[in-house]
Amino acid sequence: MQLKSDKSNHSRWVLSLVILGVVALSVFVLSQTSSETGVTAGVSKTYDLNVPTVITAAQIDYTQVLDQPEQQVYNDSLVSLYLSSHMGKPHLIYAYKNPLEGRLQTDLFFLHIYVKDKITLKNQAAYLNLDFFKSPEIITHNGVSYSVFDRLLEHANYPKATLDIDDIAYINTGRYRSGMGRSHDIAQLRLDPSLILQNKYTNSLDSLTLTLKASAFEKIRTKRNDAIARGLLITDDDDYVKGSLSYQGKTLDTELRLKGDWTDHLLDDRKWSYRFLIQDGHTLNGMRKVSVQHPKTRNYLWEWLYNKALTAQDIIGLRYDFVNFTIKTTSNTNIHTKGVGVMALEESFDKILIEHNRRRAGVIVAFDESYLWNERAKEYDLNLPVREVASTLQSARIAPIKVYNQNKVLSDPALAKQFATAKSMLDGLRKGDYKISEVFDLDKLSSFVALTNLFGGAHGMIWHNIRVYYNPITNKLEPISYDSNSGVALEGIIQYPFSEKDPIYTAAVLEKLERFSQNKFVNTLIATHKTELLRLNKDLSYELGNGIDLTILEHNSNFIKKAINPSDVISAGLHSIDEQQLEVALENLSDYPVAITGLSHTDGRTLGTTTKDSVVLGKRQKKTIRFDLNRYFVNAFVSKKNKKGSFNYPKDVAKLRVNHQIEVIDLPRKAPIAPFALESDLQDFTSTYKDWETPNYDSFDFIIKDSENSLRIARGAYTLDQTLVIPKSKVLTIEAGVSLDFKKGASLISKSAIKA
Repeated sequence: MQLKSDKSNHSRWVLSLVILGVVALSVFVLSQTSSETGVTAGVSKTYDLNVPTVITAAQIDYTQVLDQPEQQVYNDSLVSLYLSSHMGKPHLIYAYKNPLEGRLQTDLFFLHIYVKDKITLKNQAAYLNLDFFKSPEIITHNGVSYSVFDRLLEHANYPKATLDIDDIAYINTGRYRSGMGRSHDIAQLRLDPSLILQNKYTNSLDSLTLTLKASAFEKIRTKRNDAIARGLLITDDDDYVKGSLSYQGKTLDTELRLKGDWTDHLLDDRKWSYRFLIQDGHTLNGMRKVSVQHPKTRNYLWEWLYNKALTAQDIIGLRYDFVNFTIKTTSNTNIHTKGVGVMALEESFDKILIEHNRRRAGVIVAFDESYLWNERAKEYDLNLPVREVASTLQSARIAPIKVYNQNKVLSDPALAKQFATAKSMLDGLRKGDYKISEVFDLDKLSSFVALTNLFGGAHGMIWHNIRVYYNPITNKLEPISYDSNSGVALEGIIQYPFSEKDPIYTAAVLEKLERFSQNKFVNTLIATHKTELLRLNKDLSYELGNGIDLTILEHNSNFIKKAINPSDVISAGLHSIDEQQLEVALENLSDYPVAITGLSHTDGRTLGTTTKDSVVLGKRQKKTIRFDLNRYFVNAFVSKKNKKGSFNYPKDVAKLRVNHQIEVIDLPRKAPIAPFALESDLQDFTSTYKDWETPNYDSFDFIIKDSENSLRIARGAYTLDQTLVIPKSKVLTIEAGVSLDFKKGASLISKSAIKA
């Protein structure tokens, strides 16, 4: 018997593939995982992307705690309790000798903290409930195994969040289970604050004293009260008053005003935010324009650490520090001194900032946000709610582009030309005339975006917070750190404004996200600044009770790893197959370009290559591609039951894998293939299935009916342009010398034996 097929339309093993597709769906879904990485995917290397980041500095060394018996506050036959300080925050540590038995394995911890009478708790709370349950850390100390639990002494109803041990009257703690009562009870345990030296710590910060006339301060107070009544602060040059600053033995004349847009900069009774312009060419710690503000407006220590991380990568960052701030007001009759306490000291935007970051003198530009704040002020004045969706006046699309130090820039021809160039580039970017990779220094921008993600600084990439330097040497724009509000847990990857549809930018950011999310990078960053970080953490937490939580960096690092190396990258469904090619319907499930690199067997053997040199699926793109099958394909399916090695549909589809990887990320992956196209029309499935189920031999003139159960094809040449279906009840005999020419994808389906 000779079988022919139309060369333009091979008779595919397809069995149109839809026949068994619907039936196979439930089996495939239950038996396959959609994408494979790591050991299960045959990936032999160990990738940092598959390993969670753990910051060693964020972990308490429990063996070191147990080595300090003076920190033990309680001990009985079941448990030892220790009071310890870590990253400036107090912890109560429970150490049980192993093995844990009975209810010690399952009971929750209760921890009720009663404060001294002088302390008023929020929400009229009678005590602080810190009940908890967590898995223990198993350690060995002096040859003895312990299960260790710890509880951070922090509560939202306490005035400063993190507790001062000196404010605690006593604690009740132990173990309990709902409905069964307490299995262990420690009552009225008093804690000695000297054990963690909270009451002995001396603030190490420099002092900054502002002196001004009482009348000038009254002008500032009036402006502050008006802003609080209105809901936001609108400033202009007439707000400046004169004063002087004393710092490190020097007295500097200054002009000053309130700063901030929202009133979070002004709500505290003492800690208002100020902008200073140092006069007569002098500087404060090398800065001419500088602000002081409540540390919480930049999320305490996070902005300091964020700027350290940026400048280490040669990105323009602001000098950021902390001071003990005091205000002195003078009049003809007296001097009034008011201790403000710890404040953040932040550099502002001028020539000195650029020089300090080792750049050639150039302009700093930004989107003017005056339309936005003017409209919000109008909404407040008219008792209207703040818009959830910005109006035209609150959009970056129409915001003017401003330049810092405008008078100096416009009076200098060289700087004015730089401003015109930078303005044109930024305006062209927002209009879509340029791609972001064309106008920005891509290395610095991608590093900025990746680090901002690591720190959770989405606030700094809102359009009205971005600040940009024009580098006259490279003729490129560079991002400047500003108001990131870092230290927030990521919920999605943050992108720079106007960066859409630029694959060059996307690839560069992806590469930096992989680099900066690595465990080694994060831990090296913390280790580099650990000494200063611990000192400042004590300085801030001593007064403000708010230490830095480095586990935010752990979370964000691991979130980035999941985002750029997701569990599933593509879905694949078999579309068709013949002796030479296999066609697969693919969908990119990720946000990044995915390269399709080949076809393989589950045992690792390569079975085919794409018909094109390179196949890349864009973000969320769907595409059907063909693989050229190599000479090993058929033999790849030899088994005890299949000694000839031919490919059996649909069973052998489970052994096929699509090789792929996210571009830039050097992490090979393999995805299984469903034995059917995943998004085929159900109506097509049904009609095709019915066609294949329905016998149609009566429609073919060359089929001879010898008896009720016997059919025959006599010697000769015949053409089939539709599929011939022989039912189970009929036996088909094909005589010698028969030639069948299949056209239009036709095939022969016999549900009984064929005699030839």
